[in-house]
Amino acid sequence: NTAGRGKEPTPQDQGGPASDAAFRGYCERNYNQLLPIIAEKFNKEKKRSEKLKEVKVQLNFEGCSRTSRYSESRTMSTREHEK
Repeated sequence: NTAGRGKEPTPQDQGGPASDAAFRGYCERNYNQLLPIIAEKFNKEKKRSEKLKEVKVQLNFEGCSRTSRYSESRTMSTREHEK
């Protein structure tokens, strides 16, 4: 990997985990390339989360309206039997 360059191979050169310092250095050197990628992923996750919230609200609303319709129909049928 780094033979002849005067640099010892680092764990990430050998497929191992990088140290925090090495990773931090990589991020600092490549900040301008990484930022748009991170922002895009963040925005996708935010949209996905918002859509999930909308679906949960809709399901909750539908569940409440079904319960409401069920109780209304029971009330009406009970009243009919009381007559």
